[in-house]
Amino acid sequence: MPRQTLYLIMAGSSVLFWSGNAIIGRAAPQFDMPPIGFNFWRWTLALAILAPFAAAELRRDRAALKAGWVWFVSYGAAGICFYNVFFYIGLQTTTAIQATLVISILPVIVLVLAWIVYGERMTARQALGACISIPGAMLVILQGHIGALGDVAFNVGDLWILAAALAWAVQILMLRRLPKGVGFVTFQSVAIATGVACMSPFYLAEEFGGHPMPLTWPVIGFVVYGGVIGGVLGFTTWNAGTIRIGAQAAGYLANLYPIFTALLAVTLLGERLLWFHWVGGAMVLGGIVLATSARRRDGSPGKT
Repeated sequence: MPRQTLYLIMAGSSVLFWSGNAIIGRAAPQFDMPPIGFNFWRWTLALAILAPFAAAELRRDRAALKAGWVWFVSYGAAGICFYNVFFYIGLQTTTAIQATLVISILPVIVLVLAWIVYGERMTARQALGACISIPGAMLVILQGHIGALGDVAFNVGDLWILAAALAWAVQILMLRRLPKGVGFVTFQSVAIATGVACMSPFYLAEEFGGHPMPLTWPVIGFVVYGGVIGGVLGFTTWNAGTIRIGAQAAGYLANLYPIFTALLAVTLLGERLLWFHWVGGAMVLGGIVLATSARRRDGSPGKT
């Protein structure tokens, strides 16, 4: 298997791990679990797991960390804090369907930002891949009722979701400038620590604003899944894969989110696979293959 394909699968697997959070999100109201509290504690758990492994590296990499502290704070704030906070603030005034529709344009946001920041032009194959994968994701999100787009009324909540997508895109592009001389585990631990610190005021406002985090076994189980599978495994495979396949390729992987969520819903919730799952999934995968293969054929670097 070509290394580029392996790294693409690695980054794509993180979307599968994160899709489990969508299943948890469906169950959360039944257990009165607040969204920011869930994210705060799952990332805190992820940090507690990674920190012991980073202890030796932290001492070794102190000089590099000090030199690149602005990057680490910015990366943790964008990917760990602002994406989650903006997304869940947006969900207060918009629907999950509309939120996912907005997030589905992430590939375009990444390509546009790459052009603005790095002067990289979108290739014809990348544009065609976006034109195939985004409608495929929308087909799944709308459950085959494309005409329902006419009934979508965008509101201020969708602007928060757009801000969340922008934060995710910034995180993706920032990996290109990962400071040198810092170990991978150190990088992840410091990024998560800064993200958790940034999220703390939002968590405290939620906790003391009338929606505290309940201490029940189901909620503990959700946090453990979110911290171990979504946090440690998801964050690790995403970063390791994205560093190697590049920002543009990684952006397309966001459209796997509704596909994987549907597959998990079939497996865990007993829902059925319908025609729009198959057609939409094929479009998403086809668009990703088309767009990412362009990087190799155009001679673009597969590693950022």
